[in-house]
Amino acid sequence: MIPPEKDCIDQNVTEMVSCIMEPAPERWGLRGDPFFWEELRQHFDKIPMPYDEWNLKLDIYRIFSQVTNGEWLSNVENVFVAKYAHGGMSSGNLCGSFWRNDMIPLLMERYHDWVYQHTGTFTKEIGGLEYRYVAENREDCYLLKLQLWQEESSGWGDRFPSGWVDWDADIHIYADLESAQRDGNRFLVEHAACELQQMENRNVVLFWNKSESNVAKQPTGNLVIYDDGFSELWNLDTFLNRIELCVGVSQMEKQTIRFVTFLGIAYVMDVYSFEILETHYTK
Repeated sequence: MIPPEKDCIDQNVTEMVSCIMEPAPERWGLRGDPFFWEELRQHFDKIPMPYDEWNLKLDIYRIFSQVTNGEWLSNVENVFVAKYAHGGMSSGNLCGSFWRNDMIPLLMERYHDWVYQHTGTFTKEIGGLEYRYVAENREDCYLLKLQLWQEESSGWGDRFPSGWVDWDADIHIYADLESAQRDGNRFLVEHAACELQQMENRNVVLFWNKSESNVAKQPTGNLVIYDDGFSELWNLDTFLNRIELCVGVSQMEKQTIRFVTFLGIAYVMDVYSFEILETHYTK
């Protein structure tokens, strides 16, 4: 799915935040949930897009607290709201876990889809973890930023968990979204890390998973060479034209590296000409 060019967007058409609430879900937790959805829709129908992501989520929590006389969505399971009671076994009841686990993630996914369609900025959360990466669209490049969910009072931020090396926390620059997304996916492995070899204006980076001994769970295509601005120049996938992973890399001389693949093939390469100087089998 390719986002439209910015010049093609009709600047006279203002969409409201409520656009992410269409269509309504087909499945609900309890009978009061559709009425809370409608209350949120009416609230967001007065707020234009783009809207701050953190404020969007805070609004949902705040309105939930208002309609439930002070209950906080993080802590409650089922709560009764009299004005939502219109008959039925669970009439008037809101399901807290349904909103935390299903509805809020759905709305945030739609919100990110809207942002991507209108700005090209891509956001992907890492399933089961409190990390995400954002490929932010700038005029002539994409910036890849890794973020950590800090706490419910502050939201997403550029503070990183223990175990991530310093280089992981940098902002990386890419010429196109596809490259940014591909490298963003490298960090979907839990406790992803990387080794960086710097050779004048070349950055040789090996991505790996330091907590995982099962090689099948290691990231493939995990060796990439960048220039000094971290724009991709060469990667293992393109070089081998097959699914394979690098298990080690070392600097040989001033501009030469040796890397070994899982299949046991060692390559010595000039990182400026990308010429393979030597190949041998290590097993």
